Amino acid sequence: MRKVLFLCVAGLGASSAALAADAARPPITSVSHLAVYAADAAKAEHFYVHDLGAVKRADPENPQGARYHFSSAQFVEVLPLPANAGANRMDHVAFNTANAESLRKYLAAKNIQVPAAATKGADGSQWFQVKDPEGILVEFVQPPSPRPAIAANPLFGHIIHVGAVVHDRALEDGFYRDILGFRPYWFGGMKDDTPTRVTHRPCQAPMATPPAIAIATATSGLTSCLTVSNARISTVYRSHGSQSGVRPSRT
Repeated sequence: MRKVLFLCVAGLGASSAALAADAARPPITSVSHLAVYAADAAKAEHFYVHDLGAVKRADPENPQGARYHFSSAQFVEVLPLPANAGANRMDHVAFNTANAESLRKYLAAKNIQVPAAATKGADGSQWFQVKDPEGILVEFVQPPSPRPAIAANPLFGHIIHVGAVVHDRALEDGFYRDILGFRPYWFGGMKDDTPTRVTHRPCQAPMATPPAIAIATATSGLTSCLTVSNARISTVYRSHGSQSGVRPSRT
């Protein structure tokens, strides 16, 4: 049986030297969203709105979906469950960037397959998707300006973690670390003497609490995950095959 492996990619401010090392790469500033499938839209809405306090808005990317906002630039995108989805409940993970088109050109120059142009939404946002080395869809979003007016969430201030499933951490490092500029800052795992998780943070994401992408092997049974920051609550919720973790804030 394969060993369970987690790769976390987190965002935090970096030194000026690190920023200068790759000035051509536009800043990757935070987690944007996690897009998941739901078989029951009403139950999904109850979970995100009633249980987690999110604000429901229309989805400029997919009119059949819905966005559940935790802030003006962070949300969970819930999409109808495709007929051939199987056990998977994740469509893609997404990060915010200061300039989607410039980041698209940067990735193209690194031999990453990118679309011909960033897509522009009716709300003024821009986005594009790429696949990481194991085929996970990763989206980069330039939020609209002005951003939507979202009331402050009394429970959760921001999303700090999204997750996916992989098999080869070294392969993923070539994308998240070497191309996106993420750097490791934490190792750990289920056993003290067996580190099976590594946390990375991008060099250009100035946030007090690092947003992260956690990547696990398929044998772990994790299909998607979301972690939001909170001052008091520490628990885990599950909804329609996806997982939402809530952990105390460090602030």
